[in-house]
Amino acid sequence: MTLARTSESSRSSHQASLQTYVGRMKPKYIMDLILTYYIQLRGEALSNSDLIRDTHNSFARSSPFVSDETRMATEDDDVYHFIAYTSINDTLYEIDGLQPAPIRHGDVGACPREIFADAVVPVLQTRIARYPQTEIRFNLLAMCEDLRIQAKAIGDQEMLEREERKRREWKWENALRRHNFVGFIGETMKGVTAAKLKEGNYEKWIEDAKAATQKRSDDRKNKGHGTDEMDMS
Repeated sequence: MTLARTSESSRSSHQASLQTYVGRMKPKYIMDLILTYYIQLRGEALSNSDLIRDTHNSFARSSPFVSDETRMATEDDDVYHFIAYTSINDTLYEIDGLQPAPIRHGDVGACPREIFADAVVPVLQTRIARYPQTEIRFNLLAMCEDLRIQAKAIGDQEMLEREERKRREWKWENALRRHNFVGFIGETMKGVTAAKLKEGNYEKWIEDAKAATQKRSDDRKNKGHGTDEMDMS
């Protein structure tokens, strides 16, 4: 049975029921459920889970200047998304939501899980090499078992404390990343501007800032970098 053989009305009703049902389920049961649905609906099923959606959105960076309006991507847009690599039945596969099916890398049975970490490196390098050398917008995320479980199993208290400390730091970093600092920045700029006006060197401060910005821009051009990249100076 395929999605193309269902009517539009029955599909809409099916999607509405799916959203209500999945939204109340625990994540561990969702995977068993969505395997019974059409491939085209599986991603929607995951997005309809309240817990998965809320957890995903909780890591969104606060961007007060970004429009909430959504639109379909065009050929001129860069579509940023995660691509998964995994070893299934000792074979290395690439799983890309923008592709119609998984992509096999190498021979069948040539990538047991024990060598997966080494086998995937040249595949990643080949993919990254498709882009200009100045492109740095890549993220590599490894999915593994919680190391705290391993630390408890082997009785490594030092490792356990280290992992707990990491999570406290992550919680603080995520809180900072999600916070809207626009008000704080605005008040800081007001205070600095008021101080410069009181000192009588406001105009010089502005001109010095313009000159410094222009110098950084010229230096980057001389080094062969574009002006739209992140300034690390």
